[in-house]
Amino acid sequence: MNDHERAIELASAISNVDAEQCKMLAQEARLDHTMDHFDHGD
Repeated sequence: MNDHERAIELASAISNVDAEQCKMLAQEARLDHTMDHFDHGD
């Protein structure tokens, strides 16, 4: 494996982690928003 391939693998691994974290954060934010909505009783 040369440096170029290693860099590509590293970049794809990082972007996969970022994507998963973004999904988790979005889900948590959505849950927080929903809980707030219920707490206030609207």
